[in-house]
Amino acid sequence: MMDSFASVLRDKLRTDMNTHADDLASGMCRNFEEYQKLCGVIQGLALAERYLLDLVDAQQKDEEPDESDTARGSSNARSNGTGRNSGRASPY
Repeated sequence: MMDSFASVLRDKLRTDMNTHADDLASGMCRNFEEYQKLCGVIQGLALAERYLLDLVDAQQKDEEPDESDTARGSSNARSNGTGRNSGRASPY
């Protein structure tokens, strides 16, 4: 269920981001303030998409059994907060 929810949300974020980028590229902004606002909206959507993808990755990692966890009998070996930074570049 999480995968379908995340997929639908990511598609919506991506659609909105592309729509705003198209508006920006086609000169819809009448002044610099509108340009700045539209850039901020695009940046926020990109950040939301990154957070969503990071959450999906973290969930998938939690669902996969780790060989060292199985050997030790520990199911919470990765619940120490590591893995927050996925090493991916900033979306903007």
